[in-house]
Amino acid sequence: MKKLILFLRFLHPDRSKFLIGIIFYSLFFANCFSQSGWVAQSSGTTNNLRNVYFLDSQTGWTVGDSGRVLKTTNGGTNWYLKTSGTNYGLNAIKFFNSQTGWAVGGGYNMSYEMTIIIKSTDGGNTWFTQFNFGGYNTFYDLYIINDNLLFCVNGGTNWTQGLYSDGNILKSTNGGVNWTSCLGFTGNAFSSINFINSNTGWAGSTYWTDATPQIERIFKTTNNGVNWNIIKSDTIYLGNTYMNKQKVRFLDSTNGFLLQNYLKKTTNGGSNWINTDSMNTLNILNYFFINKDTGWTTSSTSIKRTNNGGLNWATQNTPITTFSSVFFINPLTGWAVGNNGLILKTVTGGMTGINSIGNRIPDKFSLSQNYPNPFNPSTIIKYRIPRVSFPSPRNDFGRGSIGNPLVVLKVYDILGREVATLVNEKQSPGEYEVPFSINQFSGYQFPSGIYFYTLRAGDYVETKKMLMIK
Repeated sequence: MKKLILFLRFLHPDRSKFLIGIIFYSLFFANCFSQSGWVAQSSGTTNNLRNVYFLDSQTGWTVGDSGRVLKTTNGGTNWYLKTSGTNYGLNAIKFFNSQTGWAVGGGYNMSYEMTIIIKSTDGGNTWFTQFNFGGYNTFYDLYIINDNLLFCVNGGTNWTQGLYSDGNILKSTNGGVNWTSCLGFTGNAFSSINFINSNTGWAGSTYWTDATPQIERIFKTTNNGVNWNIIKSDTIYLGNTYMNKQKVRFLDSTNGFLLQNYLKKTTNGGSNWINTDSMNTLNILNYFFINKDTGWTTSSTSIKRTNNGGLNWATQNTPITTFSSVFFINPLTGWAVGNNGLILKTVTGGMTGINSIGNRIPDKFSLSQNYPNPFNPSTIIKYRIPRVSFPSPRNDFGRGSIGNPLVVLKVYDILGREVATLVNEKQSPGEYEVPFSINQFSGYQFPSGIYFYTLRAGDYVETKKMLMIK
């Protein structure tokens, strides 16, 4: 760079400052707005990681093989290994607040499995065992209602008299000190549980024996786990499905998602289920939805994202490995974990730049309000480009021709100074979204306050304001 500056001063002494300024401007903004999608974080372990959970943008935990528990307090920049007190694999971790949390799992001990529940009351720095019992199943999921009331589910294979599934839903009303069975013996191996309030929840299970097909079921409670009713039951032959993949999660009383051998969804509380894109979600391992439209799936090779409730999916730019879990705190900021201690983070929703969404052609230009708004540190801006015609008097006698307009999307501060160019290219008709994150800047501090973003395409110009709060 020093040689380049000297050369420019020699070549154009009167214009050297201007040219040098252009070079620095170009390099600065090229660095600021390089979209990386998912970025690897240093976990400090090579153990496979199975589940990740965050309370906010800074504080999170992940668990995995051999009792591994890792914690971060700076958004994943640094992860610290904590002593869990067990060598059994941990399948799920959740925290009620910054201090109180639980992790569940299990593993083989001689000829049978051990189930384990551990608890922390100091933010995951130290752990103690609350439940450790031999049997034929492993804990796969938990849900915390409050620091006293929580549910866990387990499942496995019972070998005592033939070969059949086994599992239960357990409930504690005293912070995990004591656990009671919600169902008794039903032969269901449970793999997921989810509540939307203290009364209403769902659990996913499989039922099978060595002489019968597999039955995949969803149970629902409306009275705090006192009673559970089957609301969905599907018979599927063993060769067409996988154990411990019956994952059901609800966002509210009507909208929910279900992973069997591919992803399904409901919009009426589970009474009816419709298929999402069965090819793109076939054999996925896990999923996470931040709202009814925006979600991610993990698989043995990739992470995919949808913006329309699972109808269409886009594969994101990640290393090729087995991704076991993904978690988002807003539509842009999330983490994914997988084999060999891999942890990835995104502040762009996993997107690497401008993303085309949907299949329909809009009938007019439009610029949507960014979301989330207010935001920190990231937000998404959506806009629509219709079919447009441009005057071309030389070749078509002034009738105009259909073409793709030059689309420019810029961000300005409260004084009207340009701080970012997010889009500057010709685009075909369609719906688009582009992420904007203040973390993309290097050496530039964004003060809290109002910013404006302006979309220009042909004669169309529209400006909206957004609020960034640190």
